[in-house]
Amino acid sequence: MYGCHNERVVWVEEFVSQGHAEPVKGAFHGLAAVVCGLMFAYNTTAWLFRREPHLALNAIVYGTAILYEGVQTHRHVAARARAGRDEAQPPADETGA
Repeated sequence: MYGCHNERVVWVEEFVSQGHAEPVKGAFHGLAAVVCGLMFAYNTTAWLFRREPHLALNAIVYGTAILYEGVQTHRHVAARARAGRDEAQPPADETGA
């Protein structure tokens, strides 16, 4: 339901918002990259032995997915690192002294 703000919807909305639960989101993308890596390895190996065109296509798709998931993982890890640096820096002195 769009516009419904019960506790579950608010929790999900907060979770998917940028800057929230970045390590968890990064872990899911990292896990997806690992799964894609296994599928890439399987399809590449199967293609080398059987030379079926769909296996080559699968290997290309999974290889691309590895790159995509790697970028997404890096993005979430970097967001967490930026948030940590922002919290560690003291506020700027606005008095000009």
